[in-house]
Amino acid sequence: LDSGRRAEAYANAHPGCEVFVGRGDAMLPLYRDGTVLVVRSIPMSALSPGMTVVFTGDRGALVAHTLMEKTLSGWRVMGVGNREPDRTRVNRRNLVGVVIKAYATALPGRQLAAQ
Repeated sequence: LDSGRRAEAYANAHPGCEVFVGRGDAMLPLYRDGTVLVVRSIPMSALSPGMTVVFTGDRGALVAHTLMEKTLSGWRVMGVGNREPDRTRVNRRNLVGVVIKAYATALPGRQLAAQ
């Protein structure tokens, strides 16, 4: 099965999970562009530093970044490959869930035969 089908199969077998495809390079080297992510809905109280979460950013787009620290206004987050934390804080209103599985997509190029 390809990465998208494997992710969908996992999400379908586990309630509270959704599948998303990452775009961009803000999470390099952890996730490259096109990585298929399985995200599970969890309560805010279960969050801890270092988790990768999906949330709605200040421009209305979904973002997957890493939790840094809890503040009075919500969690500070930052893309692994970014130099600055996000302006948006993660809170109950914008949290989608935590990344629990990631499936890399195949890079274009010549395929090697298994030996």
